[in-house]
Amino acid sequence: PETATRLRVARLPEVELPDGSGERGIDIAEALRYLRHERGIRALLCEGGPHLHGQLQAAGAVDELFMTVGPRLTGGGAPRLTEGPSFGPRDAQLAWLLRHDSELLTRYIL
Repeated sequence: PETATRLRVARLPEVELPDGSGERGIDIAEALRYLRHERGIRALLCEGGPHLHGQLQAAGAVDELFMTVGPRLTGGGAPRLTEGPSFGPRDAQLAWLLRHDSELLTRYIL
């Protein structure tokens, strides 16, 4: 039998970003605080690109990193793993490494 799942969506207010650009968006630290304290969220999987990852790292909100390494080389101005706000170096401990065909799937603890 099918089980109905009700999806609850948290509506987060847009705020002026703290970088002084005058742009509006979501303040990551405030959004995470809201989800934890107002919605009871204790674990959150975030999937995104270098800008989201950079914001989460700068907020100190990343405790694990799952990364897939594929056998494709590109040149040019590809972004780094993180873009955006600066944060200090963080060491990571390899928790596991899996191989699937030519891809490596990793999990790091930060």
